[in-house]
Amino acid sequence: NVRIATIFFGANDASDAVLNPRHHVPLQRFKDNLKKIASTITKHIGHHVKIIIICPPPVHHDTRLKYQVERYGNKATGKLERTLELSGK
Repeated sequence: NVRIATIFFGANDASDAVLNPRHHVPLQRFKDNLKKIASTITKHIGHHVKIIIICPPPVHHDTRLKYQVERYGNKATGKLERTLELSGK
């Protein structure tokens, strides 16, 4: 008997539309998706279930830029494709 369901969001949910269009989800689609996920949970489990929404992890900008250089070398853009500001939108 399920009492609690969790929905986790990852760093892709903080992706920039220009720098990372493959992972970016526009805000309205994000909202619609969240409603669909919650609706699906209540439809299949019941309205008694408590849903906990867990936000994206923080993005440490300096570490993210360092990772870019380590992974992509001279192809690194030096621009953050994921940011704290975007994860709050």
